[in-house]
Amino acid sequence: YILKEYGKAAESYRQAAARSPKTDEGQYASYQIGQAYYRMREYDKSVDAFKAYVKSYPKSSLAPRALYSVGWSHFQQKKYEESIEDYRKLIAAYPSSDLLAQAYYSIGDSYYNSGDFEHAIEAYKIVLNSYPTSQYAGEAVKSMQFSLETLGRTDEANQIADTFIEGNPQLEVSKELSFNKAFKFSTNKNYSSAITEFENYLKKYPENDRNAEALFYLEKSYAGINEPAKAEQTMNEILTKFPQSEFAPLALLEFAKMNLEQQNALRADSLFNLVQIRFPANNAAAEAGFERAQITYTRGDTSAALQLYRDVTVNFKNNEYADQSRYRIAMYLRSKGLIDSARSEFSILAAREDNPLLAAEAAYRIGELWLKEKNYINALAAFKLVSEKFSGVEDWYTLSMIGLGECYEQTGDIEAARDIYKTIVKLRPTDDFGKTAQSRLKRLPKAP
Repeated sequence: YILKEYGKAAESYRQAAARSPKTDEGQYASYQIGQAYYRMREYDKSVDAFKAYVKSYPKSSLAPRALYSVGWSHFQQKKYEESIEDYRKLIAAYPSSDLLAQAYYSIGDSYYNSGDFEHAIEAYKIVLNSYPTSQYAGEAVKSMQFSLETLGRTDEANQIADTFIEGNPQLEVSKELSFNKAFKFSTNKNYSSAITEFENYLKKYPENDRNAEALFYLEKSYAGINEPAKAEQTMNEILTKFPQSEFAPLALLEFAKMNLEQQNALRADSLFNLVQIRFPANNAAAEAGFERAQITYTRGDTSAALQLYRDVTVNFKNNEYADQSRYRIAMYLRSKGLIDSARSEFSILAAREDNPLLAAEAAYRIGELWLKEKNYINALAAFKLVSEKFSGVEDWYTLSMIGLGECYEQTGDIEAARDIYKTIVKLRPTDDFGKTAQSRLKRLPKAP
């Protein structure tokens, strides 16, 4: 069993149980048969084994656990009605078991997974009211919230959490519920309520390990209601109290972005630069470098902007902002007719398979540049690569098909061009791509 050879373990336990069924070792072996089958995900066999154990040893200390495992095995099979029945049998047969809170909670989960949220709430309430100190009480509150929110009863969901927190303020789950309430307000852009909740959270739990995160979202909430002074104060608190936190660079970056949104480009640039200086290896520095390049390009200093873009590509690999920086460089080179250099940059981007949209465009641009040079053989190869490798990226796939048609026309393969354009018209009959293909079909010489 320890070696995870559960099939062999089940057979060994079966033999041990048969040899001495009345001993403690035999009883334990009988119980472990069910566990071994469960580990193998042979749930029907685990159910049979656990039921056999309960029948043979109804007064054993493991009998309640075996009966619970019957329900849990059914739950894994998504047989929720049967699992509910099993848990209720456990509650009726062993009313003093320490598994009752877990059983009621699991009943709630079974109802929840079957879409019966009202009955799920009833089961979770039993956990909360009858077993408020159990480890499942806090989880029951969260599950009740999910159920109520699904039913559109958001205020009731919040009230349940508030009541539980008030009665159990120092439980870890209460801290989590408090944070989650504030976070939901923040993500729903109810910034005033988020500010109130995060401030209460920080006051109630001054030594909590999520305080840097709470301060960060408090800063974002202040930014959301256009309170730059309070946002800056909160940012400085993060940088002072939690300089090594993952939220320190994010807080500085967030304040820089706030200044940029307020058209204060000069200060934003200074703050982005500070992100790069203080946190040079953090991904926030990549975004900061990209934003500085954008600011610099906007004010007309193209040479400095290109260098800032290049710095991001050199200092960060496999990063969104490194990719975007390289893309800006490539498109600039393309616009200036520096085709070989542009193609070199696009080739790097075309290999970024974890970003198919960018890779598809880059691969298309390579074909486009070959076509511009009238190198139809290489253009054909590039466009074919896009059509074969990025067929799921519709626009760049279609543009590459149009490019293929152009190449076939230029090399005299009119029928291949005709087939390509017909395919495009069939795929996209009403949009601009389809109209382009229709126009090109009309210009082709008629088939003999």
